[in-house]
Amino acid sequence: MSEANPCADPRWPKNLQPSQSFKYRGISLLIRRCKATHGDNLHVITASGGNAGIAVACVANELGIKCTVFIPNGASPDTVNYLKREGSEVAIEGDYYLQALRSAEDAVTVNPHA
Repeated sequence: MSEANPCADPRWPKNLQPSQSFKYRGISLLIRRCKATHGDNLHVITASGGNAGIAVACVANELGIKCTVFIPNGASPDTVNYLKREGSEVAIEGDYYLQALRSAEDAVTVNPHA
């Protein structure tokens, strides 16, 4: 089991992951590497319809970095509340995931820390 992040151990059931999803493991590794490369000013920006965004928000909160999650209209109020509780900025953009993704991509192009 990893001492740096015991949740990264693939033997852990997904319900024991901080975000309640297996997606936390891969996203955690990616964001940790980005923070190591880009430093504490890193701003994680993602688009999601739910679980992946929650995983990103959990990792960002754990690492103390800024996070914005773009989600489409109609996302569950529980998902929005969870994201906000994790300290993420939530941007509701478009009616479909692809529209939220495009907005996230636009945000990345104008943010030097993304």
